[in-house]
Amino acid sequence: MFMQAINEAILEHFRFETTSIRLGVIFSLYLTYFSQPDIWPREPIRVTAETWTSILDFMEQCDRNKSGGDGYDALSKLMSDNAFKFCARQSVVDTNIFDQHSSYEVQAIDDFLRDVRKRHWKNNITSYMNNEKLDAVDALSKKYMDAKKELFNTRQGTLAAQKVMKDLANIQETNPTHLRRVLQSSSLGHGDEEFVSSIREIVSRYEDARFNSVVHKQRNASKDQ
Repeated sequence: MFMQAINEAILEHFRFETTSIRLGVIFSLYLTYFSQPDIWPREPIRVTAETWTSILDFMEQCDRNKSGGDGYDALSKLMSDNAFKFCARQSVVDTNIFDQHSSYEVQAIDDFLRDVRKRHWKNNITSYMNNEKLDAVDALSKKYMDAKKELFNTRQGTLAAQKVMKDLANIQETNPTHLRRVLQSSSLGHGDEEFVSSIREIVSRYEDARFNSVVHKQRNASKDQ
């Protein structure tokens, strides 16, 4: 469910016709797909026939314009690993009641992020950079941190940590407590408080700059009179 939500969010950007954005989609899919732990099968990238046709048409266009760069290699490696799963629809309809609850939460988060992106693309920063939206971002960050903590206590999480320790340091650790500590001390265990604080600081600076601009215009108007 988690990887599906990420892939859908990435593929959404392919509707833009800018070459750099579309290549960014290819590279992002490559990164997220091959970053999955290989101790269990990788989650495939669900694509419809329409999306797949758009991707192939874009790569053919890049070939004619000599602008594809490493995008060809990334797409080729994804195809070689059978990364794409061709489906009638992009999203999955869950029948399990517990999966449905998880799906609703993911959908709510995705809808919020879609709204932020749409407003950002329209350069309408003030419509979402307010206290209410910033509180929502803060709550989303905390929810993400709680989800990561839950992951640390799962068997999948400790297995992933075990494999990383074996591959990088040739250490065969089997104690679940030690493996959870490894996850907690990694970048996954770090909170996102600084990120949220930086957003609030940017908004504050933007509001100050806008206020000063209004004052400056009013002063110039008074001088002209």
